[in-house]
Amino acid sequence: MEYVYVFAFEGGRLLLVKNRTRGWEAPGGKIEDGETPEEAAIREFREETGRELKILCYELFEGGHVFYGTVGEKTEKIEDPAIEKAELFDELPSGLAFSEEEYRELMRRGRDCLRGVRGND
Repeated sequence: MEYVYVFAFEGGRLLLVKNRTRGWEAPGGKIEDGETPEEAAIREFREETGRELKILCYELFEGGHVFYGTVGEKTEKIEDPAIEKAELFDELPSGLAFSEEEYRELMRRGRDCLRGVRGND
């Protein structure tokens, strides 16, 4: 089963969602039939955060598709009932759904992506 994760930033802060059962995690989920990984990332991000996403970079990481980008404007309420809320963080919060080391590595890669994209402007 293929999945996507999104590490999106606003002003250097990372947007995470609080899953009601797992804790804080990056927005993401399964790729639906007929959907590209990019389409899945944009859809999952919108459903879980109520925000738009501007994708800047992409990579495969441990069998999943990881997208890095910036948080766009608010479009609607959070649609996914498993998500309690979305919040921006300067540092990783306690209660992460997955390993802190993995999040730190992906945050670093995401910030490197942002610096690289900004460096080309």
